[in-house]
Amino acid sequence: MSQRAETELLEHLLTEMVQTEESAREHPRKEAARFVAGDPPAVAMLAVADHAERALPALERLTGPPSRGLGKAIGSTFSAVRDLLGDRLISREKSYRGTLLGLHHGIDCALLTQAVAWACGRTDVVAFCSDWVDQRRPLVARCQREMTWFAAHPDLAAQRAG
Repeated sequence: MSQRAETELLEHLLTEMVQTEESAREHPRKEAARFVAGDPPAVAMLAVADHAERALPALERLTGPPSRGLGKAIGSTFSAVRDLLGDRLISREKSYRGTLLGLHHGIDCALLTQAVAWACGRTDVVAFCSDWVDQRRPLVARCQREMTWFAAHPDLAAQRAG
């Protein structure tokens, strides 16, 4: 792969990471609001949202202004569509799993970004991704474990999310 292609790929991935972090800051908070405060799935989702809130400024320092703006615009568009349509049609349980799917996507994106950054010699991005993955993986694993809450609350699991 040429250096130009690697650099372009890294720019695209950083834009995608901003978008996924914007979503990770917003959607887990919405999921948490669907529970009673202190319910284990709510606590787990809020921990992810808090991590995203802390990580975004550092991530945005790694990206250029166009990446920041584009990432935020893409994230806002997907969030608006989900809010207006998606969550009104699906159950709370499916919404939770959909948010979890997005969180897994963020981890995959960070791992690929780290590998491309390594190839580009961007040790700052490599270090950020390494730290981010080390912190985010256990938080997402906790959200995954908390899905069992729905098995104990099937009536609430079946309620519409929106």
